[in-house]
Amino acid sequence: MTDDPKAAQIASAIVTLLRLLARMAPRKALLCLELAEQLETGFAKEP
Repeated sequence: MTDDPKAAQIASAIVTLLRLLARMAPRKALLCLELAEQLETGFAKEP
């Protein structure tokens, strides 16, 4: 994750919202889950 706690909190909230949206909109579920995964791994790779 990032050193900035606010950015980490925002990213976590976005991931949570994307996962909720994936449950509510089955046609877009794969897209939402892929975006959530990219966001999580993107922050994990940051120095």
